[in-house]
Amino acid sequence: EPVLPGSFLRAKAIGLMPMIDQ
Repeated sequence: EPVLPGSFLRAKAIGLMPMIDQ
């Protein structure tokens, strides 16, 4: 798995939050 920038991981985590809430 490639190393991703922290900003990308943050955006990904924020994007997944709505799914987790549902």
